[in-house]
Amino acid sequence: MSKRLARLTSVVGLALTMVLATSGVAQASVFWVLSDASAGDPATAGSVSSATSAGGSIRNNLTTVTDESPLAVDREHMYYRSSDTSIGRADLDGANADNNFITGMTNKVRGIAVNDSHVYWTQYVDLSTETDRGVFRLGLAGGVAGAALISDPYSAPSRIAVDGTYIYWVNEPLSNTGIDGRESVSRARLDGSDKIDIYVDPWGGAGQGGQTMYSIAVAGNRLFIGYFGGNITVSTMGGPAPLASANFATLEASQVVNALGMGADSTYLYYSNESPLSSIGRARLDGSAPPEPSFIPTGNGSNIRPWGGVAVEPPPLPVPTTAQTPANDCVTAPKKISTNRTYRLMKAKCQTNLGKSIKATGSYRGTIRGDVAYFRIYKNRKGETMLKMYGTPIKLRLKWASAASGSTPGCRKIKNYRT
Repeated sequence: MSKRLARLTSVVGLALTMVLATSGVAQASVFWVLSDASAGDPATAGSVSSATSAGGSIRNNLTTVTDESPLAVDREHMYYRSSDTSIGRADLDGANADNNFITGMTNKVRGIAVNDSHVYWTQYVDLSTETDRGVFRLGLAGGVAGAALISDPYSAPSRIAVDGTYIYWVNEPLSNTGIDGRESVSRARLDGSDKIDIYVDPWGGAGQGGQTMYSIAVAGNRLFIGYFGGNITVSTMGGPAPLASANFATLEASQVVNALGMGADSTYLYYSNESPLSSIGRARLDGSAPPEPSFIPTGNGSNIRPWGGVAVEPPPLPVPTTAQTPANDCVTAPKKISTNRTYRLMKAKCQTNLGKSIKATGSYRGTIRGDVAYFRIYKNRKGETMLKMYGTPIKLRLKWASAASGSTPGCRKIKNYRT
């Protein structure tokens, strides 16, 4: 592998993020990594920039990252490679950066993706060894990396993307190595099961025309693959593997110059162009219009250029249209409570209108004695939730609550009593 191509192996996707503008209207922002080819220290040669989806209000130097860093975003944070073997996290405006958000990797981080529950990443260093190559994940609280989710990948895993069901990752070409595998896109479920080694073959054959699979993005049922050499292909998912690929954007200096990072929203595919364009381009997902190669000019056309990540944040959570309420009036809150009495708090199998179980709990205030029982909440033989009050007067607070259902908050009811 040439020195130039080896330098490119750490490049991953572009990140499109939804942020709130000062007007209060949700507005998308595109995030990308700028790398400085003239910097002496690769560990501090990168930074994150952003712009609005309209292409304006460019903000540079949001946070410092490694040269050619991968990049991912969710609704609150950006995730980036802070050193070869660690992942950092910062707010979308670059504040509160934690460069040790995930540590303990034993190999170089090549790609990063994130969903509502986990950060996913790939790692490998040397194509001639199988040591610690794999696909990994960790919860959004961060911490120390554990064992690989997929510890024996088909090839050398690099750029990565996720949707609601699957993980997709690019495998580096493995010519002149002892590893059994070849250039491809692989796929597995989010828990690492049902892995398909060759989900997409290289378009036109391995290394066709000197081009190599490089970046990856997923949007709906479309899987986009960027090639080192300039072309972008698209595969429609749903059929048997390996999927067929069609050319999405043709190699033309005026349109695509090495799509080293890509990301998509519901309408556009965004991609990074290295020098001499030094820009973020975009194209409609359905291919209905020519690409806009210099949608966001960035860098200086020379040593400072978009040479690293892009990814896409999920859209804002929908505003709940249905509140959770107790179904069939199953919560039977007493009007008053007296000592030495028993009351029914809920009917059997009490649930909300969205099918979430409701639980009743109680707490009290007053002069507390550890050897005295004040009340008891239990279920009777019919499955009804009951409250047994004993002889000591107390101030009692009862709460009925359920879990959330998707974006709809849980049901919650509180009543205070004096016995």
